[in-house]
This record gives sequence, C-alpha cells and structure tokens, in this order.
Amino acid sequence: MAALIGARLADHVKSVLHIEDITFWSNSQIVLQWLSTSKQLKRFIRNRVTEIRKLTNTQEWRYCPTKDNPADLLTRGLSVSQFEKNTLWFNGPEWITDTSKWPSWKPNDTTVLLTSTDIEDSSTADNEIDNQQGIHQIVQITRYSTLSKLLRITAYLLRFIRNCRSPILQRNKAK
Repeated sequence: MAALIGARLADHVKSVLHIEDITFWSNSQIVLQWLSTSKQLKRFIRNRVTEIRKLTNTQEWRYCPTKDNPADLLTRGLSVSQFEKNTLWFNGPEWITDTSKWPSWKPNDTTVLLTSTDIEDSSTADNEIDNQQGIHQIVQITRYSTLSKLLRITAYLLRFIRNCRSPILQRNKAK
C-alpha cells in the first residue's frame, strides 16, 4: 500500500512540477518482486501492482536495505537526543547521491516463494469484476437528505447483494 501511495503522490508531483526523472526506494523485496513479476498475483495485490505500473516505470524502483531506510528510524526506539544526532533522517543514506554505490537487487523466483494459496485461480478471477469500485459508485450519497435514509438504502443494497450471492433457501427475508 505504501508503494501505491508513493506512486500516486509522485505522479501528482511530477505533473505539477514537470519532473521527468524520479527514483522510488523500497525496503520491501516482496513489493519489488511483485512489480517485476509476470506471475498471477492475488486480486488485491494485482490491482495495486497494476496501478503502480500505470503510474511509474518499474525500472525506476530500487531497493533500500532496511538499515539504511530513514523512514524506519522511528520504529527503532530512538530517543529524541539520538534522533536529533542521526544524519540518516536528515540526509538519507551515505550512498544516496552516488548512483555507483546504490544497493543492487535483482528479482528472482526465490525472493518470494509463491504458494498455490498465493496464486489466484485465473478461471475464478475471470468471472469476477476486475474494476473494483467503492460503494460510492453505486450509492450516490448526495441524493439523500439525511444520514438515516442513506444508511437504510445502503443496508437494503448490501442485503440485496448478499441475497444474490446466497442460495434461495439461505436468503434473508425482509421483516
């Protein structure tokens, strides 16, 4: 999710500031593997990876070891005085400005062990809707004058969807 948020933010900043070259850094080898793989991923992951690929060039993504990731500093239990003295937070890793010293990472099949439970059956995936929209695409909240009306209509809609997915004998009846 962080990679997707970063890709969205970078896309916006690039368009506003007219920046052409950008480098994305991730300390997650799993995310980098997902971005570089052609294997079938679970729907949730696949949707996010697809959007990241649309917004960025996968060649722009690089690996940052966790020990060199400034974003992880606060998770390491640093005191305020230690944090103030830490140059990693303010300057980034020492190697960041010299591309020849950038950490290398190459995707491979052993980085992420995909099991059969991680790979979604493509026949099932074809029968489902790929373009997942929020409920706001179905229920237009501006059409309702009160919250209680909106909640009631939303509840009816969710019951309808649940009943459509259930066998006839297991459907909920209106009271």
